[in-house]
Amino acid sequence: MSTGEQLDVLDGFRKGVFNVLVATDVIEEGLDVRACNVVIKVDPGRARAVHSHYVLMTDDKMKCARTVESFVRLEKELNLAVRDRCVDRVDEEEEVGSETVAKIARYSYMPLGADGPRITPSSAPSVLMR
Repeated sequence: MSTGEQLDVLDGFRKGVFNVLVATDVIEEGLDVRACNVVIKVDPGRARAVHSHYVLMTDDKMKCARTVESFVRLEKELNLAVRDRCVDRVDEEEEVGSETVAKIARYSYMPLGADGPRITPSSAPSVLMR
């Protein structure tokens, strides 16, 4: 989508023309949108290390714990339900292979060399939208 189209969609969402907004994490982290009652995340967030922890701050510890437990159960059920419905599904073991890492490195733009900043194929759209 062009920047103009994105702004039109956001404006429509803010005005209530649309009641569903499908977006990347940029919306969640970078823009102020009206209050909503459901947010569906499709990735594990920024904490990608094996032993990462998420901290949730809430005023009702027990209610939050029950909600988190409910979401964990729901996530497992949804993963099972959609796992075999993916087109051209790649197993996780294959996805993280060194060939993929090599491809990303090969197609990355590194103006100051390997130790400097880089733009990867997956980060390019957000860099261009800045």
